[in-house]
Amino acid sequence: MKFKYSNKDITIISNFFKEYIFGFIYHDIDAVIDGKANFLAALGLLCYTEFLGGLISPRDSKNIPKKRFASFLPYIGKCYVILNKNDKLYDIFRCGLAHEYFIKRSASIVMYKGKNTRCGIIFKNDHWYFVVEKYFDDFRHGVKKYYNRLVVERNKKLIDNFFATKSINKWI
Repeated sequence: MKFKYSNKDITIISNFFKEYIFGFIYHDIDAVIDGKANFLAALGLLCYTEFLGGLISPRDSKNIPKKRFASFLPYIGKCYVILNKNDKLYDIFRCGLAHEYFIKRSASIVMYKGKNTRCGIIFKNDHWYFVVEKYFDDFRHGVKKYYNRLVVERNKKLIDNFFATKSINKWI
């Protein structure tokens, strides 16, 4: 759905992305990857996934954190959507790391992607793997898709949701 928003609105969105997402978020993840801080990188990426999902699907009485998290998964890849339907990635990964320091199942967090890594979260031989670099690649690709839908396509629903987000309104 296209709608004509003012250049000022688009500038606000662009400046927000430039400072917070392309700036702070990307810098922070790059820094923890460079520091080989695999748990911090995974936790950050999962929390940032929920944050971006909150821009797509802002908080209301029906919007729980799981829903916000799931709102960004289609942008980063179909494999994440499929895994989330079957195995509740939010509960297993995001909540596990945020509240218990560990993923809630038999799992490993690895930094580097292999040649054939198609998804940043893998389930193989009853073991989960979170592949930081692959997830970050997919995350950046998802951010680009979302940003283009906001700024280039000027998708009315996404822009309305962006401006309906309480934390955004504190920033602008």
